[in-house]
Amino acid sequence: MVDKVSVRRATKEVTRLWPVWLVTFGLLGIVYAIAPQQIGIIAYKVALIGLGAVAGYWLDRWAFPPIRSETSASGREHAMYRRAALMAAGMLACVLGV
Repeated sequence: MVDKVSVRRATKEVTRLWPVWLVTFGLLGIVYAIAPQQIGIIAYKVALIGLGAVAGYWLDRWAFPPIRSETSASGREHAMYRRAALMAAGMLACVLGV
């Protein structure tokens, strides 16, 4: 059975970003009006960004041991920074075509 609290949290997360989605689809509509042939390229670049993020995440999981509960708070914090840096590097590498 679905918990009402978790449904509320999920709904809040989705509605919190509606201005970002509105601007994104508005800009995508402008691109489509000006140069519709570019939509495929935009989809390709978005897929590359996602691929780079997933590759960076799994590289971090493979290269470094998982964060365990006995790790100190600063150790978890540094691990999050490390993972974010690896994901950003993977995204940048994929988008630039390296």
